[in-house]
Amino acid sequence: DLQSRQHLMSVFAAIVQVVFGYFAGDYIVKKGKTHEMLTGLFVAGVVLMVAGFWWDTAIPINKRIWTSSYTVYTSGMAMVVLAMLIYMIEFKGLRGWLSRFFDVFGKNPLFIFMISVLIPRTQALIRIHDVNEIGQPVILTPFNWFYQHVCKPIGSDPRMGSLVYAIIMIFFYWAMVWWMDKKKIYVKV
Repeated sequence: DLQSRQHLMSVFAAIVQVVFGYFAGDYIVKKGKTHEMLTGLFVAGVVLMVAGFWWDTAIPINKRIWTSSYTVYTSGMAMVVLAMLIYMIEFKGLRGWLSRFFDVFGKNPLFIFMISVLIPRTQALIRIHDVNEIGQPVILTPFNWFYQHVCKPIGSDPRMGSLVYAIIMIFFYWAMVWWMDKKKIYVKV
């Protein structure tokens, strides 16, 4: 069916994004902490973002199905953000609460990836009977229930509820790896 084909095609886009990440990491390691590396990473990111926007005119940027334009654009965005973080932390020495916040994610990235897939799939096995906005019975997962009853009502704009949900989920996963870091538990290949 169409949904299965879209899912299969999105796997290729995810693989391409991993390859972009690998090449960016390899580039950083080979060039070292130099201005040449920083400039090259930033320029490559901007070029990919522009290419993603240009590609958007033919294939719309769509996260849900991981279109190729989405993959190129977000890979570029990640490179630009990474270049800015390297500049601020490594070149300007701006270390503080923000760099420490992200530090725990960097110490256990494999665990974060595994748990961010495992928890939503596992909790999807739990069914909560509820009623939607128009009074029809629905079945929700715990995360869906949390979004519908805690985050969504926060404002009149549904994007606000979505933002709050995303921030809470980031802190939820962060708390796990923060605790692991305090206990010196690191998941590595």
